[in-house]
Amino acid sequence: MNYLQTGLANARQELKSPMFDRTEPSRSDNLLSETDSTPSIDITKTFSSKPHYITIPVKLFLLTWVLAMLGVSISSYEYPSFWLAYLTNWGWTFTCAYFVFSLGTALYLMRFGEEGKASDVFVKVTWALFAIVLPAEIVIAGLYWSLLFSGYSSYTNIMLHGVGVILILIDGFIINRAPLRMKQFVLYETFAVAYTLWSIIFSYSDLTNPWQEAGYQDDDAIYPPLRWKTNTISVIVLCAILFLVVNPAVFLVCRWISRMLPMRLGETESKNDEVELADADHIDQFVVDSER
Repeated sequence: MNYLQTGLANARQELKSPMFDRTEPSRSDNLLSETDSTPSIDITKTFSSKPHYITIPVKLFLLTWVLAMLGVSISSYEYPSFWLAYLTNWGWTFTCAYFVFSLGTALYLMRFGEEGKASDVFVKVTWALFAIVLPAEIVIAGLYWSLLFSGYSSYTNIMLHGVGVILILIDGFIINRAPLRMKQFVLYETFAVAYTLWSIIFSYSDLTNPWQEAGYQDDDAIYPPLRWKTNTISVIVLCAILFLVVNPAVFLVCRWISRMLPMRLGETESKNDEVELADADHIDQFVVDSER
């Protein structure tokens, strides 16, 4: 019960704090203790971990891998102009962007440290992309294997619907150690809403699905489960389940994993230290006043 209360208190605190708050909530059961410290994550250790001669090449390898898969996916697709219509490819595009910024942020912090003028921008973009792509790729993989898998899947499909999640976990939780905050769920949900709006616009526009024109589909929907014009109620129910149940649940699991891992913290300052400093200031002021 104490663990649950602590978790709920931390979640409420995150909802009151900035989206990219660096303060790491207490993991102790006694949240109201006057001796609790207020640790903050060390940005350089979190997003540019050492030893750099290992972490930077690994990041470069992961980036090369996902970019290569991006190229293979586009070049092998029968209708390249329709490639970006799919949720899978939206997710992979964002995943590539994440790995680009993850490597870029690590290199920037290695060179300039947290004091660099652009460090805040690099860190927030990387952090935001991670909060989007990790839950997004998990949900995309789940939707593919549960709704679209037909019994055979190519190497590219396996990469884009599962292996990518592993690569993101390696970079985000092992090489980096980025904590997910409650408010960052808005970023992921915005991504999901944006794709849903795109699927609606496509369904009711004059845009055409080349697979239908080629005779492979009997509907011009991007995905068979997203038949907005012919199966509206079912699609609305599916989207409601995703937005209200699946997405929050997946994000909370990802956040829970990030909370279970030890954060890379900077120097901490306890409340007792703050009280002692304040008392010392009062004493000094009293001495000065007495001398007067």
